[in-house]
Amino acid sequence: MTSNISSATANLSAININSSSFSGVDSLIYIQLLLVQDYDAQLKSMGKEIKNITTLKGAYRKDIEQLQSLLGRENVGDKDNPKVKVSGDEYNFLVNKNPDYRINSEGKLTDDYRHLTKDKSDDLQKDKLMEKSAKSDIKYVQIKDKKTGKMKNSSTIESCSVLKKDIETKIETLKQKMEGLNEQSEISSLSLQSITSQRKIALDSVSNLINKQDEGLSNIVRNIKG
Repeated sequence: MTSNISSATANLSAININSSSFSGVDSLIYIQLLLVQDYDAQLKSMGKEIKNITTLKGAYRKDIEQLQSLLGRENVGDKDNPKVKVSGDEYNFLVNKNPDYRINSEGKLTDDYRHLTKDKSDDLQKDKLMEKSAKSDIKYVQIKDKKTGKMKNSSTIESCSVLKKDIETKIETLKQKMEGLNEQSEISSLSLQSITSQRKIALDSVSNLINKQDEGLSNIVRNIKG
């Protein structure tokens, strides 16, 4: 029965509701099938939304874990304002990475930095406090050209130290983003349950109508034979 209903739902556009053979019961079945079709579209959309939320939460969780691992390192500098030593790559992560992750049209995870236009300044995306606290003891290293083997005029950060409290602030910011996604997950789950329930009601209605229609036809056949 379910497979027959699914097949009917997929071919609704081919049904001629203006046909003289289209009865009142047929109209009720048609309406319920339209509802099922609509619920299926909603469920598909919500499934994609829940998948995206799960992906975003995973990205923020990974960032938080990376930041928390930095806090476990040995303190350096002032005891009242302890710092931790980080590599150049870790520094770039701390200074530049406070992303608003999103899923692009291709269904892939990305963040706001990949979508900046050329006329936007990189400084607008930097964590000024983090940058300032690390500036005093940044160590630079010259960049070697991979093709020629010669040193370039430019340099990159080799290592530096940053305040632990700045790392903790960034962790809290990311946790707030996670909380927002958790709320979205709860709302989506409730909506999913509601739509699933409504879809089941519509399917049950179709099944009951078809059974009654079949029963009526069987009675007619028996009366003719009898």
